[in-house]
Amino acid sequence: MRQQHPREWLHFYHNGEAICVKGAPADWMIVILHGEVEILSEDSYLVTRRAPEVLGEQGFLNSESCRTADAVARGTVKVLRIPHTEIIRLLEVSPRFTQNLLRIVSAKLAEATSERGFRYRNENRLMAAFSSHLAPDITSRLLAHRDEYGRPHLINGVVLFADVRGFTETSLGLSPMVLAQQFGDYLDEMVSILHEHHAFVDKFIGDAVMGVWGFPFESPHQMSEAFACAKRMVR
Repeated sequence: MRQQHPREWLHFYHNGEAICVKGAPADWMIVILHGEVEILSEDSYLVTRRAPEVLGEQGFLNSESCRTADAVARGTVKVLRIPHTEIIRLLEVSPRFTQNLLRIVSAKLAEATSERGFRYRNENRLMAAFSSHLAPDITSRLLAHRDEYGRPHLINGVVLFADVRGFTETSLGLSPMVLAQQFGDYLDEMVSILHEHHAFVDKFIGDAVMGVWGFPFESPHQMSEAFACAKRMVR
């Protein structure tokens, strides 16, 4: 026989309506019967849950008993809201229910671990690309400031432009492969020197490279650093 549940456990949500709010008491566990639910943390998308997945089970397995994320309906969503008292009763009297609940949590932890690994790999690729613009010590300081570094701000800066004298004429006499090799070696050396003198490599413009002092952090020595860097680049 199919198990019946009280009709008051059934709830419907419209598109964009909050099903759970982060920090709210975990008064019930939610079983998605129809539709999709987006899980958000501080307005950042985490994952989409669909029928017959379960939401809010963590609130019954930790001492805080509160929601850890926001859940928002996408389209019309039908759910079963099982009250806190019923969940506690089932945990006490039904080993199978407890086992199923732990299986759900385990699957979500495995999913979260896989997602975290994917994000770390992408972040490592991003930081590898970013390393061509900033020295490692400045990159570490920048990351410590989190979202602050992305906000616009005024600086007292020093800007250096350096290009290769006679580059156009020289490049006409070289094969593409030889040109790419020599020019790549040159840029690698220039970037290394700029980083050693605490510059931010803003961009490459053809054969030119642009370095900036004062971003992301100002220094009382940035003018002397820029001149010392320029002299070494010429040498």
